[in-house]
Amino acid sequence: MHSNYLLIILLLINNLLLSQKKVVEILSTNELKAGKTENHQKLIGNVILKYDDTKLFCDSAEVNSLSNDFVAWGKVYVNKPNKIKAWGERLIYDGAQQIGMLVNDVKMKSDGSILTTELLYFDEKNALVYYLDGANTITDDANIFSKKGFYDTNSKYLKLKDSVRVKNPNYHIKCDTLEYSTVSKTSYFFGPTIIELEKENIYCEAGFYNQSLDIAQFEDNAIFKNEDQILEADSIYFDKTTGITKAYYDVLMQDTSDNIIVTGEEGYFDQKNNYSFITKNVMFSQGSKNDTLHLTSDTIIAIEDTLGNKSFYAFNNVQLFQNDMQGICDSLAYNFKDSLIRLYDDPVIWNGESQITGDTIEILSFDNKLQKLFIKKNGF
Repeated sequence: MHSNYLLIILLLINNLLLSQKKVVEILSTNELKAGKTENHQKLIGNVILKYDDTKLFCDSAEVNSLSNDFVAWGKVYVNKPNKIKAWGERLIYDGAQQIGMLVNDVKMKSDGSILTTELLYFDEKNALVYYLDGANTITDDANIFSKKGFYDTNSKYLKLKDSVRVKNPNYHIKCDTLEYSTVSKTSYFFGPTIIELEKENIYCEAGFYNQSLDIAQFEDNAIFKNEDQILEADSIYFDKTTGITKAYYDVLMQDTSDNIIVTGEEGYFDQKNNYSFITKNVMFSQGSKNDTLHLTSDTIIAIEDTLGNKSFYAFNNVQLFQNDMQGICDSLAYNFKDSLIRLYDDPVIWNGESQITGDTIEILSFDNKLQKLFIKKNGF
């Protein structure tokens, strides 16, 4: 008799709640008691509540049927189909604001990732889940930490802010702000960002990385370091699969092993084939501060063979100068192994008070000092 009477009460309450828009439905409970006011019902044992398409399971709850506020505690479990699942010790829900707070030992599972924190907010109106006091997230291939995080359950778009750290077997990321699309597998960086790959270190203040395609764009004071080489530019494009890097505007390439610095406006670097070029307003420098070989041209191409021998070629409007020599030509070739510089197409060399011309001029230089000079055909 008592159980039938309880069932009738539950049906009456459910009918009252369902007559409103987006109400809290009571689907199950072992025991129903009066709450702290006439609008409250206290539910004890095997409680199941439903709000919109979200179901909540807990040990006990107290529901306000008028305002749709409720408090749930004891092994709280939230299930939003195809979007999120969450666990905690206590859930407080504000019906007017449509915002819930899941508290203590919180875990959330969504799109293959598991998030842990102490306080998690659910914003039903804006389809947001967020935290403000730090959380760790484990995905299929990375561990992520940030002090603040916002996840759009509709677009599956994640925004992380403040002390963001991402650890993956192949890369580590430290940044101020990171946004991530779980659909396109693309990360977007904002603010000072450091990325550590297996052989490369990257700094930028804006950019993106597509995990599926292994391509990236680094912008605003971008710096790309690879072993002995450093590349700086306003914008750097990197394709890890092909090993091709492209740089645009205020490009600076430094090779610390050979004391070389090259600047220009556009750069192309093929790591797999050891081929690169820099073009537009190119300046090449090699040597120490006191004795440096400088060269300007429209384009410089650098090549390294399978034995590690390096050569570079300069084209169009070539000018070179150092302490004891100046010269001009249309094109130039420089072999690092034998330190031989070849000048082609109407070359002219000035050395002290001497002017030297010929069809081709070869300069042998050691320690950035002129040692020998060869003139081939029509020497003057």
